[in-house]
Amino acid sequence: MNSNKLINISDLSILPYELQDKIMKIYWKNSFKKQVINECNTINYDLLKIYNYMIKHGMPNIKLGAKNGLVRQHYFYYLNHNNLLKNIWKNKALILLSSKLLNFQLFQYDLYSSSTLFDNIDYCYKNIVIFYMLKTNTGVDHYMILNYFREISIQKFNG
Repeated sequence: MNSNKLINISDLSILPYELQDKIMKIYWKNSFKKQVINECNTINYDLLKIYNYMIKHGMPNIKLGAKNGLVRQHYFYYLNHNNLLKNIWKNKALILLSSKLLNFQLFQYDLYSSSTLFDNIDYCYKNIVIFYMLKTNTGVDHYMILNYFREISIQKFNG
């Protein structure tokens, strides 16, 4: 018999119940880790990356205003982070599961996303604006954030 051959799940029935139980526990534990824990860790990593960028680069640039010369350097990151957030928000079950770790409540995002506050902001910045508004504690008020992204939405189309 080839020792590299995997056991078919139907072959487990020939084993004693106790051994079947242990094998299935190991299988489901590993499966849970792959499908849930690793996904939560990825979400946590992405949100932490976006948060660190926001603190180090985003908020200081917002304080300078949308007319400063550095705005164009941030477009790539804003768009990239917005897309990451859009994909994260789609998986509401994992957001709920990891909300304790992330200190984030899904209902807050849902309230903001359905608001008319963002009507004048380009869709490619909407998620990043919501994230900045929910996570800011750096002395930048929500009006500054909204105004900044409204202005860069206009700049994007006008030059």
